[in-house]
Amino acid sequence: MANVYDAEVLKTFPTSPSTTTADIELADWTFPAALLEGGGMSIEQVLSGGGTFFGRELLDAWRFLPPSGWRLVFEDRVTRVYAAPEPGSVGEWAVATLRLSAGVWQATGAERNLFPRPAGEQTTKNLDLVWPSEQIIVRGRPARLFAKVKNEGSEPWLADDSDSLSVVAWLIELPSNRRLLASRAELARSPTRGGTKSILVPPGAAIIVPVQLATIAPETLLAGTYGIVGRLEQLNLTSQIGTVSIVER
Repeated sequence: MANVYDAEVLKTFPTSPSTTTADIELADWTFPAALLEGGGMSIEQVLSGGGTFFGRELLDAWRFLPPSGWRLVFEDRVTRVYAAPEPGSVGEWAVATLRLSAGVWQATGAERNLFPRPAGEQTTKNLDLVWPSEQIIVRGRPARLFAKVKNEGSEPWLADDSDSLSVVAWLIELPSNRRLLASRAELARSPTRGGTKSILVPPGAAIIVPVQLATIAPETLLAGTYGIVGRLEQLNLTSQIGTVSIVER
């Protein structure tokens, strides 16, 4: 694909958070921020202590992980969790997990393009940034996409709409999860809207949020299915990878 590069992304947490001893959350794991300091090992070294693969999809997921920079951030008797900075990105990390089963360390989960966040943040812990099941970009036409902020908690969420919420998103190549070329010029927040009101969002409900696509000229990409990942800076939310279809007119 002609315009595959490691895109620049918005910095949300120091790559080497040496100024704090606080805990952070990355994926489903909580650990001291200091563990992300310094260098790391290669993915081969991570697997040298055990890493039997079961299933083709798992092998493919690990094949496209960062080749170096891995450091152990969590370990117990049956689990080892490693994290590495995403090459060419600022503030994003990949996470890979090994689990002990029947005496063998098995490579299990692997996630990419994750933003660390301070542990225990109350404002967003029950919120989730999610993608619709189907979104389409028509070649030759401007992209019009949206995401949803879902209240996963058991209590209503008062969504303060005094500032216009807007998701910055990037298209990625599948299955490698490499970002397509993006521009920092697209990363500015939307202007504040006057006269807006807060919205009470019941448990399980969601609000629709517009998307600013940072990928350069997405309407010129070849038809096909692409991944999409988004960041809602105002609420400190990062989405899981969704999908977008690019179709001919």
